[in-house]
Amino acid sequence: MLRWVYRFRFCLARHIQFLASFDGVRACDRRLKILVDNGYLNRKKIIYGIPYLYYLSKNGMRLIHVKVKDENIRIDQIHHDITTLDCLKGLVDKYNFQLDNMTTERELHINDGFGVRKHHPDLVFKKDDETYAIEVELNVKAKNRILKNIEDNYLNYDYQIWVIPLSQVKTKHILTESLNKYDNIEVVTLESLLS
Repeated sequence: MLRWVYRFRFCLARHIQFLASFDGVRACDRRLKILVDNGYLNRKKIIYGIPYLYYLSKNGMRLIHVKVKDENIRIDQIHHDITTLDCLKGLVDKYNFQLDNMTTERELHINDGFGVRKHHPDLVFKKDDETYAIEVELNVKAKNRILKNIEDNYLNYDYQIWVIPLSQVKTKHILTESLNKYDNIEVVTLESLLS
């Protein structure tokens, strides 16, 4: 459980239930309470209307042997990160991959080490010796930034899956136009993964 939480920086209880394969909510909640009470997990409400965020304490980081530091949860990223985690079950069902074959954006940045921070997809998974980059795009970004990310993904991964809400007409248009140059793009609606 602690490793899953660390890999995503934070999780909600429903995400931990899925990632750690708990049969029911109560069993997951009991385990979370034990970890919080014993100082391995922190639990905090940061934004009104969003359930508790669970993230590792320094003791939890020591227990799983990762670099010990205060967890930096960016308020502007919370909605995106929760949505990415909410999509995970739908992505696993649709693409039939194992969670063990998945790497999170955080892990990709850690693997880079020090230096200039570069773009990474939100998730990457391997299946049948091919790599899939998953981009969850909730907000409209500048066209040149999206095109740069498409190109990076094209060069580094066999396939790139873009998850966008139905309302993202501009982003969908950019992705559709890009299919002429980059043939490894697939667009999936956020709503289809959450249903």
